Amino acid sequence: MRCEDVREELMALLDEELSSGQKAEVEDHLSGCPSCRKELDRLHRTLGLLASLPTCEPSEGFARSFWLRLAREPRRASFWNGSLGWGRAIAVAAGLVVCVVLTGLLWMRAPSEPWLSREDREIATRLELFQDYDAIAQLDLLEDLDVIEALPDLK
Repeated sequence: MRCEDVREELMALLDEELSSGQKAEVEDHLSGCPSCRKELDRLHRTLGLLASLPTCEPSEGFARSFWLRLAREPRRASFWNGSLGWGRAIAVAAGLVVCVVLTGLLWMRAPSEPWLSREDREIATRLELFQDYDAIAQLDLLEDLDVIEALPDLK
């Protein structure tokens, strides 16, 4: 493991939150890395100092006075908690109207038939010319135009 990876796992090691495989990897790294061992020692001493501090208990009426004071605080209007009332509903309705209008405009501007170039439209109007396409596709085999021109004379 790299030192950065091990240092991210040190608190989990001290809190005994690592799986046995993870714990073995971290401890293996610690056995060969004095820098990470020093960091583990610092964390261990810090936790010891925090544990030695006296606990602080709130006064008897703290919870009651806290909730009373909180109840006296004015509520701030917010769009998300619904305290704006009709303003919120109007804003949502206006957004929906804009979406519907834009969708309608885009729908109306969309072409009713697929866009075709001028050449494609001309070809489409003369499709009967392509009924013998298989024969036309073989024209490249007829390279000798002199023979083709002489065909009418052969009759």
